[in-house]
Amino acid sequence: MVLSACNSQTEPVVEPRLVESNESIDSLNTEMPDPPKLTSTFPAGKRFEYGPAKNTIMHVVGVRFDDVLNLRKAPGANAKLVTSKAPGPLLLPQLVSLGSGWLPDDGGAWWHVEINDSGNAHHGMHVWAHTNYLKPLAAASNKTNDIVQIIGSDYSGVENLKQKLLQLRSDDSSSPKSVISQDELGLDASGGSVQIELLGYKDDSIYGEIFYVTFTNQWNSSEANDRRITGQQIGQILVTPVCQRGVSDGLCL
Repeated sequence: MVLSACNSQTEPVVEPRLVESNESIDSLNTEMPDPPKLTSTFPAGKRFEYGPAKNTIMHVVGVRFDDVLNLRKAPGANAKLVTSKAPGPLLLPQLVSLGSGWLPDDGGAWWHVEINDSGNAHHGMHVWAHTNYLKPLAAASNKTNDIVQIIGSDYSGVENLKQKLLQLRSDDSSSPKSVISQDELGLDASGGSVQIELLGYKDDSIYGEIFYVTFTNQWNSSEANDRRITGQQIGQILVTPVCQRGVSDGLCL
């Protein structure tokens, strides 16, 4: 726009929007479900639609038990923070895929999801999360016998168990990354539970696995006021596949 020096009523300068893609802004607003307002925090890039189908329940993965996943107003680490979600068992608010994502030009990929929890202040809000930390899950299965036959039934702490599972799932060419997403919760006289995630599998369908392990305490037989734990045994191991592309009928696509 050219401003004339002779015109006393100049028009305001309109700041350019930082969106570059093969689609027009009008098309983007129409085709993406309830997109965030395009501001300087919305990075240049392009939309994509491969991945979890719309309404697929998404779960936080790859986040330690003492950390949270940030959910943002736009697909970028510097975008406005809306809220956060902790890892572990199915904690509310649940997140539901909106069927599309965003590929910023500077790298990475982000899912567009909806917070679906009527009891939460952010219910119905559309937010963004990095694809590395938000995945659909397949159905869990009991793998106790298969795993215990290899690593043994003794439980000697979550770190020791994590190393055994890493060794179990590693091969000569690769080793998955690991994270403890539930650290010995439910501890009481009978035992407790832990949750360990192994991620980064070299598979185009299964991204990793979540191991939910319960263990029991073994006590000596002395008098009640002098009882002490002499050992701990693995009771059950439930394994949940973490899906790469999506899930159908409880299986990774």
